Amino acid sequence: MRLSPARLNALPKGVISRGQRSTTSAFTSGSTELPILRLDGVPVVAGRLYHVRVVNVHIDGSTASTDMARGYLRYSTAGSATTASTQLAAASLPVPDTGGIASGTDIHGEFVAAATGTLSVLFTIARVTGLNANFRTVGGTGFNLELTVIDAGLDPGDTGIDL
Repeated sequence: MRLSPARLNALPKGVISRGQRSTTSAFTSGSTELPILRLDGVPVVAGRLYHVRVVNVHIDGSTASTDMARGYLRYSTAGSATTASTQLAAASLPVPDTGGIASGTDIHGEFVAAATGTLSVLFTIARVTGLNANFRTVGGTGFNLELTVIDAGLDPGDTGIDL
């Protein structure tokens, strides 16, 4: 069975952009949000659903207290995403102490393109609670951070039932 071009265009395209960071980042400055990894120029088409994810996030803290960091996914369709761009998703990450590294976590968000154009996505971290710890992402063997945009196909709209 051959699919028409229209039906082929409706199918998910899979991974359309991917970035990897295999190095440890600088430390945040207190609660200041620190950019970690960005993807620019991601092509998006109006009416399509895109899954944005950052995986294998490991956080290291600078003090012996148990503090909380937060990872953010931010996006822009009007140039490069910054720490002031719209938040797509976030996750809190408890950091045990100095020398302790938070368990790896993933952050996922969905983006529906309102117009055809380009997307920029940014992964950042910041301190949310704690004494005065600074945080950084850990990179290296087994700690490669991956930021990916996946074309999931046509957006069916919100078909869920809030209970």
